[in-house]
Amino acid sequence: MKAVQAIYECLQTWGNRPCVVVPNADDKARIIGALCRDAIERGHRVLVAAYTIVAMRNLGSLMNRVCPDLQFGLYAAGRDYGECERQLLIADVVSIWRITPELFSCPFDLMVIDEADKISDSDMPKYWF
Repeated sequence: MKAVQAIYECLQTWGNRPCVVVPNADDKARIIGALCRDAIERGHRVLVAAYTIVAMRNLGSLMNRVCPDLQFGLYAAGRDYGECERQLLIADVVSIWRITPELFSCPFDLMVIDEADKISDSDMPKYWF
């Protein structure tokens, strides 16, 4: 997958945070799934940040459809999604930002931000972990 290869090349060359724009939801889920699968196979823990709870649920549904082999948890503070122990966790930004202790009992090695284009300058500190 070209997008995944480009992400790895960016990380190896510049060591910074790559941004990939993907217009199709299925393709986006496949790219996120490929990154997560690679990281998990290497023993890493992955956090996918969704902009809202609705976006988190939608991404979870997409991931189930296009990457059925990936087991993941959903996390939203105050909801019945308490699956924080999983190696792959999809959570909404507000829940992450409020930093509930159980979410960070085991650190994440990779963070993927879904719909990063919706991050305003005032929201940016919510993504600094």
